[in-house]
Amino acid sequence: MEAKRALGHIFAAAEIIEAYGQTESTDGVTMARGTAVFDRPGTVGAANPHVVVAVRRADGALAEPDEEGELVVSGPTVMAGYYRDRAATGAAVRGGWLHTGDRGRRDGDGFFYITAV
Repeated sequence: MEAKRALGHIFAAAEIIEAYGQTESTDGVTMARGTAVFDRPGTVGAANPHVVVAVRRADGALAEPDEEGELVVSGPTVMAGYYRDRAATGAAVRGGWLHTGDRGRRDGDGFFYITAV
């Protein structure tokens, strides 16, 4: 965090952004801008307007705020599937949700944090 703050001071005219995404989502999934970058250490931001992001438990249920689980993404920018690989597509996209394989959590304000990849 100290390095990030120092970078913010050195490049005071630049905006520091934290973000998260995957090729399979074809666009950014979350983004933190402005004070959230500094006030919420470790965040990768809130969901971008064109996607729905959730955290799911191992049993598939939605996780409670601050409970760790798998990040899943839904929306128009999520891929239709892997080229000529139905098995991989079926493993990654289930019930309209892209299962990222990344572990994370969402705080009570809707900001996401990656805990393991």
